[in-house]
Amino acid sequence: GWTGERIRGDYDQLMEKVEEMDEAVMAEIQKSQGEYKPLAKVEELEEANYNMIDNVLNNMPPKKEAYLEYYAAECDEIHDMGAYEKSTDVKEIAAIYEKYREDPENAYKGSGMGIIYRDPEDSLFDETELLIVMGTTIHGDFLDNVRFLKDQPVVREGLEKIHKALPDYKYIPIQDVREAMYPKKMTTEELAAALDEIAEDFDPYDYRDHVEPGQDTIQEVMLDLQSGNVGSYISFLKDVIEEDCEQSVWAGVLLERLKSYEPDISKETEPMVYVNYCEKRELMEPRCQKLSDLDSRTAQKDKEWYADRNPRTDEPMVTAQMFFTIYYAEKGDKMLQHFKGKIDIGTGNGGILSQLKLQNELKLTDESWIGYLKNKGNEEFQKCMEDLTDMQNHVLPYLQSFCSLEEKNVQEKQERQVAEKQDSRVEASRAANVTKGDNDKAVKKVVSSMQTEKNKATTKAKKPSIHERLEINKRKIQEKQGKDELERGADRDVRTV
Repeated sequence: GWTGERIRGDYDQLMEKVEEMDEAVMAEIQKSQGEYKPLAKVEELEEANYNMIDNVLNNMPPKKEAYLEYYAAECDEIHDMGAYEKSTDVKEIAAIYEKYREDPENAYKGSGMGIIYRDPEDSLFDETELLIVMGTTIHGDFLDNVRFLKDQPVVREGLEKIHKALPDYKYIPIQDVREAMYPKKMTTEELAAALDEIAEDFDPYDYRDHVEPGQDTIQEVMLDLQSGNVGSYISFLKDVIEEDCEQSVWAGVLLERLKSYEPDISKETEPMVYVNYCEKRELMEPRCQKLSDLDSRTAQKDKEWYADRNPRTDEPMVTAQMFFTIYYAEKGDKMLQHFKGKIDIGTGNGGILSQLKLQNELKLTDESWIGYLKNKGNEEFQKCMEDLTDMQNHVLPYLQSFCSLEEKNVQEKQERQVAEKQDSRVEASRAANVTKGDNDKAVKKVVSSMQTEKNKATTKAKKPSIHERLEINKRKIQEKQGKDELERGADRDVRTV
């Protein structure tokens, strides 16, 4: 019908219009780009792309790199309240900053020196300003919380330039630099060496006054740390930090390492001795040494000096007291244990371990000592007796296992002391009529003569075990109970000689 013919006529006109528009567009393309050509091969297209990329890379304008400006302000908080200078020359700005600080009128303003980060390609961080120098301290730690700036090489380089321009100022590096000063997990030896170094650098004159030439201070500090004495070193480091000196930064890092320190005790830690004092200086060098070595030395000296006695008084010509601290660790211990002791060298009682055994056994059998402990209360008495028994049964045998010397016959010496106590009661009554000085001399002579006689009467009988000796001592104590106070008083006078 007429309707279909009309639609068909409109469609034909529309298509003619589309063709006309296509021809017009193509004419414009040909006019601008030249005559239309069919598509090139794939290889030709790829080559064209490579050439285009190369052209862009070689001919594009270079990217502007980031750089730093430095500023100095009389009032860092509000720049408008005083003079303000900025430049890319760090030395120039450092000189201006020091000039601001020297002016007393600027004291209340709070002068400062810092950096200005410039990056034309980064509109977000361009012209970022940060204070770095405050007072006489270069605060690299101010960058710790500004991660973007902290990671920029140009900023780290600028921080080093400021440090070189102001070499006399205290310098606090960025956090990762501070962390790298010491390993995160430090051994006892590393901690001891670091503490010793800070102590010497912090106050060299005081250090030299207290440390003798050749003294192994690192070994001494190691023994302290391994025995749990960390508190004193923490207090020292806090004092260094408060002084706000060059060593303060190192002390702050080392303090964190020390707080997380755990003693590293090996399974075969050999007992050590620290000589607190000795009347013969030759036995104090070195101050720290192995127990086996010092025990051997003291035993040898005791033998030599005891052999050289005065023929008239039978007293040794040379004697010396030694005060020491023994450090040791048994299996399973997480830190070193230690105890103090004292011996008399030249008395014929052997080295350190021999004299410690003799002293311990005498305390277990000495009525005067036991009475003194009982007077302090039953609880204190039981504790002291347990400590003495533990020392006799466990500690001393353990220490002896590290020494090569043969154990002295402590039982014989204990019997000699018991004999002295019995015979001295008679001698004490005779000596009551002489002066105090003569009495001391007479008792010493009696004791020394009995020691000589007992040494001559020493037999080669087999020595009882520790447990057998303890049972013997207990029986003797029970047999001697009930003596009057007068006898115990006389007994005490003899033993105090």
